[in-house]
Amino acid sequence: MSEGPTPSTTRRGFLATSAAGAAIAALGTLPAFPGLAAQQGTPQVDQAQGWLRPIRSKYRQFFDTPRMDNAIPLLHVNNYLGTWRAQPGVKHDDVHAVLGIFGFAVPVVFGDAMWSKYQLGKALGLTDAATGQPYVRNPYLAPQNGELLASPDAAIPALQRNGATVILCNNAFGFWVGRIAQGSGAAPDAVRAEMLANLAPGVTLVPAMVMAVEQAQRYGLTYMKNM
Repeated sequence: MSEGPTPSTTRRGFLATSAAGAAIAALGTLPAFPGLAAQQGTPQVDQAQGWLRPIRSKYRQFFDTPRMDNAIPLLHVNNYLGTWRAQPGVKHDDVHAVLGIFGFAVPVVFGDAMWSKYQLGKALGLTDAATGQPYVRNPYLAPQNGELLASPDAAIPALQRNGATVILCNNAFGFWVGRIAQGSGAAPDAVRAEMLANLAPGVTLVPAMVMAVEQAQRYGLTYMKNM
């Protein structure tokens, strides 16, 4: 990407180059994007593992999710919850899943306004079959007609209602904020505040996914590399 981007840069796709893609693939160990102050009235980073402590189910698994191709990672979580609960003697509350979002998967927890404004569908290379154009809405929050192999039961809000905790890596989020700010010419703090205002309900920001995985395993969760 050239220096001094203008607002029109976003329309060309701020993640169009392979270099940008490779950088996102390495997320999870990077420090948070510098200069991003906490915004009043927006979700704060959970530094105290508040997302983890309420999980006391007998069967509990962490789904480490760096990408969301065809919504298969969501189907994995739904399958885990449903299959365990179908076993004799297993109650609903005996099973819990954690969906850990980072890397290429970051946009899936943000609302339609951000997908439209910052062309997140184009950044992810996702084409809406209904329009033949990149998605300008988030199909992972509200899939329509089985798109991306998703189903209403496997949409992120449905998984949350069904016993899944969704966490977002703050380091990975910070990288996306930085790229969006660079591509759009907006201030990083403003982009961060705007995106957090459009974060899907119930999603918790954690400092880094590499920490969350270790914390979850120490707490007794099993682990699955989810794509």
